[in-house]
Amino acid sequence: MRLQNILLAETSSWFAVNKPSGISVERQPGASDTLEDLALNYAGGKKGIWIVHRLDRPTSGVVLMAKKKGALTNIQEQFRNGKVQKIYLARTQHKPDQDQGALRHWLVKDQKAKTARALSHPETSAQEALLRYHIVSCQESGWLWRIELLSGRFHQIRAQLSAIGCPVIGDTLYGGLSLPGYPGIALHALELHFYDPNTGEPVTVRAPQPESPAWPLVP
Repeated sequence: MRLQNILLAETSSWFAVNKPSGISVERQPGASDTLEDLALNYAGGKKGIWIVHRLDRPTSGVVLMAKKKGALTNIQEQFRNGKVQKIYLARTQHKPDQDQGALRHWLVKDQKAKTARALSHPETSAQEALLRYHIVSCQESGWLWRIELLSGRFHQIRAQLSAIGCPVIGDTLYGGLSLPGYPGIALHALELHFYDPNTGEPVTVRAPQPESPAWPLVP
């Protein structure tokens, strides 16, 4: 795979790609097919490439990378200050009680199991997790959710949907229906809305849904 094949947008200070399911964002020991490896190859081996944010390995969709340290600092500050709007699509076998609403949990990360546990009340070491959602459609293949992620916790969407009895399809780690032979889950980072670090102008980057067993017949 070449980064050019998944490139969504590029400026002099940043670029965005549509990460496929099943590949890691960061470089891993013994692996040469991570998103970071592709980006470094794209840049001709230069070290001036920085990861702005991350997606879980089985999740697909928009990932931003910076070509300048100033752009990295600027966009990451936007993330911290809640100025970046993050929109996801998810598919589940089960329907929530309401077609639209908000979810609020407190997540506890299990370092050993590499999972997150969603609690309905605050607890020491737990981080508040917020999202808004609405159900877009229902087909034989499952319920399609549009989700606005209001915080950015470890496995947040995966843990929160599982906590209300609606695990993401393919996400067997959280009780989801298995997709044999497919490396991903039905969770896709559809859009990022942020401000260009050079011009201050609003930017929207959108990643088309992948063609995969996780997204059959999705409009």
